[in-house]
Amino acid sequence: MAEVVPVMNRPVTAEVAIQQGLALRAMNRLDEAGAAFRQAIALNPSSAEAHYQLAYTLSLLGRLDEALTAARTAAALKPDHVDAHCNIGFVLVNQGRLDEAVASFERALAIRPDYVKALNNLGTAYIHQGRAEAAAACFQRITKVQPDFAPAHSSMLMVMHNLPACAPAELFAAHRRFAEQFETPLKSAWPRHRNRPDSNRRLRIGYVSPDFQLHSVALFIEPVLAHHDRQSFAIYGYHASPARDDMTNRIAGLVDHWNPCAGLPDDQLSARIQSDEIDLLVDLAGHTVGNRLLTFARKPAPVQVTYLGYPSTTGLSAIDYRLTTADVDPPGAEAWHSERLYRLPRTLWCFRPMKGGIGTAAAAPALGRGFVTFGSMNNFIKVSPEAIALWCDILSAVPRSRLIMTNVPEGSARAALYSRFAAAGVAKERLEFHIRVPNEHFRALMQQIDIALDSFPYNGTTTICEALSMGIPVVTLVGTQSVSRSGYALLKTAGVPDLCAPDAAGYRRVAVDLATDPERLSAMRDAVLQCFHASPLRDAASLARDLETAYREMWRQWCGTRTS
Repeated sequence: MAEVVPVMNRPVTAEVAIQQGLALRAMNRLDEAGAAFRQAIALNPSSAEAHYQLAYTLSLLGRLDEALTAARTAAALKPDHVDAHCNIGFVLVNQGRLDEAVASFERALAIRPDYVKALNNLGTAYIHQGRAEAAAACFQRITKVQPDFAPAHSSMLMVMHNLPACAPAELFAAHRRFAEQFETPLKSAWPRHRNRPDSNRRLRIGYVSPDFQLHSVALFIEPVLAHHDRQSFAIYGYHASPARDDMTNRIAGLVDHWNPCAGLPDDQLSARIQSDEIDLLVDLAGHTVGNRLLTFARKPAPVQVTYLGYPSTTGLSAIDYRLTTADVDPPGAEAWHSERLYRLPRTLWCFRPMKGGIGTAAAAPALGRGFVTFGSMNNFIKVSPEAIALWCDILSAVPRSRLIMTNVPEGSARAALYSRFAAAGVAKERLEFHIRVPNEHFRALMQQIDIALDSFPYNGTTTICEALSMGIPVVTLVGTQSVSRSGYALLKTAGVPDLCAPDAAGYRRVAVDLATDPERLSAMRDAVLQCFHASPLRDAASLARDLETAYREMWRQWCGTRTS
């Protein structure tokens, strides 16, 4: 059936122009939609709705300053226009003006207290401010107001990993409640898979992700895709995001079949996967933003796996396996997973630094400056109060030492962070805080760091690999759950396990001893760089073989259930 395109006759009223703009925007013809909304404003300059729809369209186009002006005009014309206040907040979040964004979302909620869109955006703003408990409370409130809004459930689960007091049993129970809410009603409609149960045939592997662009997940999966055995496996990529960049193009060129599916509802995506006759479907997102777990909950493939993008269980019984290692999930971790744990023999990760191959470790910056610079480049939500307290102790123990942090928002969150350091006796002059910075600036800042301090209880992953690839030693605290063991797993795999500590006292000791021994620090940088590049973290071909062995074994298990 041919697509119905609106007839763009010159509208005679603002209302007609708005409807034309909405139709065009629904077809992703954003520039034309913007023109239609501008025509509506020309016909009726006092139409708050026309200004709001223009603002929303401009925000989709990334034209944030213009979007903010239009949204504020809508709110001025109609002070109780709740969507205009939400759009103002959305733009301000994207501009890093978080305090103003929070105020806008609170204004929207004052107008409509249980407005899910405003609550969800407020929770996101709190995440950027590092306010994990406040964010979790927002998402929890949404689950009460609109229980079928799956993104809020997923966001709440994601944020819970940043709460030090959240026990494994509590986290697992919350994931299982997600499954009860969203998966259980779908189970009766699970398809009877007719894939040919031949354990040795060429398998169709599907990877599903919203992050096939410049994103941490893409940095780790791209080397694997480049080394898959195409004689034994046909690779399908399902890109669940409208975003596209150079990384997207590279990944699309590494798979046999590329399927953009951002706008496809879960039932239709499930049907497409079934029609592609995928044998083994791999989730790369877990409960992170943009996930397609409700597609997996429909069981479109006979074998389903979660890998790479999320630090714990999905909670779904439709997902058969979770790929991990013994270092990330030691024996006993099965109790906190709905999936069967399949432990790879070497590592979960292979990392290709954004700037390429093996270099030479630069001399420790401290040797030329006369003082040590610590660094934390993790997402701000990962930096727990307990981590800050320990870093204060380390800075106090190392005279003249400094700390660089990125992803620290301006405004009240940064002021509160300065206050916490000041209360521990660390002067503001010893601290250098930055907002989220472009990749080039990120690496320039990294070159100023002598020793990186890993966050806890939520460890870094990409940030650790970036540091190691530059010869920067990283100190990490070894926890009990996968979310707090990635640092240990990475450093052990990289051949520098001495940088791992079993407790806070050990973490302090490792950091302080290294910082107060310039010769050892200098030697450590060379050792870190060489060990990293000689480690499994740089051996994409071997990781691809390990994954293929796992996929083949999982497939044979399924074939066994079909032939027994």
